[in-house]
Amino acid sequence: MPDWLLNLDVAVFRLINHDWRNAFFDAGMTALSKDPLFWGLLVGTGLIYFYTKRRFDWRRLWLPLLALGLSLGTADMVSNICKESLERPRPQHRLSGVHFFDGKKWTSTPEDFQGRASRSYSFFSNHAANSMALAATLAVMAPQAAPLVYPLSAAVGYSRVYLGKHYPSDVLCGWLAGWLIGTLYGGLYRRCRSWLDARGREKAPRLTLVDGRPAPDGRPAPAARRSAGGRVLPGLPVRGLRAKEARRRAAPD
Repeated sequence: MPDWLLNLDVAVFRLINHDWRNAFFDAGMTALSKDPLFWGLLVGTGLIYFYTKRRFDWRRLWLPLLALGLSLGTADMVSNICKESLERPRPQHRLSGVHFFDGKKWTSTPEDFQGRASRSYSFFSNHAANSMALAATLAVMAPQAAPLVYPLSAAVGYSRVYLGKHYPSDVLCGWLAGWLIGTLYGGLYRRCRSWLDARGREKAPRLTLVDGRPAPDGRPAPAARRSAGGRVLPGLPVRGLRAKEARRRAAPD
């Protein structure tokens, strides 16, 4: 990384981590970085059905869950590979005066801090990549959810800089990687969903209407054909509850 870009990265990091510190963010950013992905997955799955206004069906739930799981797993794997390959130390292991949360309390690295060995690395942020991958996948599945899921991912990424875990460039690259991965899996989901819906329409039973009522077996009954006033209409695909209701009405009393 060029020196000017590295200096800019450190300057923005200190602005977020030190200059903009406050008690409200100390509590909020800590909570936001703990387990946002699990809850985001649950909330996001519900949003898919809420915003698309589809009748909830557990049989349709496996495909969005699969797409979200693959998106999350791929983003996490890619970010871990980059971390182990590049081995960029975290700010709290390299810089002095870093305000960070050690898991129990807030503390800061001393002003004469010379750095220490790091067992985990900084580039790029798993939290940023994973949250953005979920957000992008959900935004493709249900575009109406984008105004909610993208700000959530942005808040997660910001919290990683505030907590002293990552430089801003780590978060930006994590967002970019997560967005690409999430958009890919979201697009695959939509193609698979369209294919499955098309197959369902092809296999849907066809009911023929006689005098506005469906024949029991989907075809006009012999008596109906001989009826002078009977009207026979072409069969149309009827699925789910509509098909059950149509058969119930067609059954003899």
